[in-house]
Amino acid sequence: MENQPDRVPDPLEKVSRPIFKVLGCLTVLLLTMGVGLLISLWMVVSGGLPTEPIPLPPLPDTKEEFKLPDSWFKGEEAISMTPEEWNWAFQKLTLDAIARGDLAANSGIRWAGFPDNSILIQASLGVPEESENHSFLQRGRFLNFKLTGDLHIENGEVASIRLDSYTWGFIYTQQEGEYIKESMAKTVVSRLIDELISYHFMKRRVKTLKYENSKLTLQLEKD
Repeated sequence: MENQPDRVPDPLEKVSRPIFKVLGCLTVLLLTMGVGLLISLWMVVSGGLPTEPIPLPPLPDTKEEFKLPDSWFKGEEAISMTPEEWNWAFQKLTLDAIARGDLAANSGIRWAGFPDNSILIQASLGVPEESENHSFLQRGRFLNFKLTGDLHIENGEVASIRLDSYTWGFIYTQQEGEYIKESMAKTVVSRLIDELISYHFMKRRVKTLKYENSKLTLQLEKD
């Protein structure tokens, strides 16, 4: 039986194989990036960043000016005021931020307290269309949320919480009849604070938050 001659490799075949491998890798990379972009867009739209703010209760007229001291912004001081006073203090901060272009129009925060020491927090914070500090997916959208319950933050951690109800976009929203366990409630609040930081709505984390004797105490963390 005659021996078959060895096959001589085609030089073009040697070149084409690496090219096909590179093209295959690029195709997979582009598909991955496309899927990632779609997921990001879906999370932005469904996860608490709609294009419209939620309606907030109007504030009553007042002639008082509630201006927070610099020591509070630096995390050097805890301040206790009624929820109504905090509403006016945050209203001034919100209007100033809108004027600077840091917040979109119709942004706002509202607090309310109840006799059982539970609180209501409502917020609608918008990213301006022309913001250079946010991605194009975030511009023109609002971080909307509403929480009701007994919340106590100490030393930057959620020390105790009873979350009666919450709405945050379409994903992070309490389902009808759902009982919110304390571990779940802590996760919701912690993630929400992370979002407020990541979207530049807060520069410092909350060190202290508690409501008792009709007073809401707030303190920010130091650098």
